[in-house]
Amino acid sequence: MWGKLCRSIIQQNAKEYETQCNDHQVHYSLYVLEYVLIYYDDTSVQENIFFQPFVKEFLFTLYCKCKRIHRCIRRCILRYAYRRRPSCNAVDLSYTPFTEYKDSQKLFVIDKGKKYTFTHQELHNIIENSLTNADAYMISNPLPIKNPYTGISFSTEILYFLYLNMKFIPNCFRHFAQTQFDLNLLLLEYESVLRQHQIHKRIRNLTKVGLRQEIQEMMIEMCVIMSFSAQTSQAVYNITQDERECRQLLTHYYNYMYSLNPYQRQCECTTLIKKIAKMAISPP
Repeated sequence: MWGKLCRSIIQQNAKEYETQCNDHQVHYSLYVLEYVLIYYDDTSVQENIFFQPFVKEFLFTLYCKCKRIHRCIRRCILRYAYRRRPSCNAVDLSYTPFTEYKDSQKLFVIDKGKKYTFTHQELHNIIENSLTNADAYMISNPLPIKNPYTGISFSTEILYFLYLNMKFIPNCFRHFAQTQFDLNLLLLEYESVLRQHQIHKRIRNLTKVGLRQEIQEMMIEMCVIMSFSAQTSQAVYNITQDERECRQLLTHYYNYMYSLNPYQRQCECTTLIKKIAKMAISPP
């Protein structure tokens, strides 16, 4: 296919090459051009003393054009072949058939020669849960991103494919890509950022009942610091009426509890005390 493509591109640009050869009074030969282009090597061409500068430039331009078209054709062929290949899974992780999803909601991955189909939301959750893994004290311990159907970690090539083709990319996955998908380097350079992702994910996943329990535990802890237990019950009642404000308070509280930066802990504690104090003195 490469040879036929090169011959076709040369025939399309034969007139232009002939004109340049006549302008520079150089012998016109498509056979030499065709042979050099098919077995093109940039170093040997640039160092060849028998090629005029315009010939070297013309060869390089044609080679880039052929390479670009060849890659597009190869990509289309592979994409067509992969789409025709049957998937190893006919349902998603929640046992919903993929026939109920639109094509724009699905993404297939070729892993170890086998095709696996995922929804974009599934991939988002798999990646986020792996990279934001932590213990009870919010100490980051990111895990390799694995194929849930095989339990084997995705290769670097597949991770690059996911990064370029996913619709919804977690922020932690962007940081992971910046470290060239090295978990140790990710933990070394983005440990504090990962903790923020863990806090936001934990607060986001709280139900209303869980949110109320966390607020109560927060108030018990903060009452010891603030020493105004008499207003605690009223403050809790007022705070729990606004779910968005509760989550903001929990963000300050978790940053105060789990941050390894003493200055951040002090700032978060001061901000949290001020907000709770306003809630405590506000009327029901």
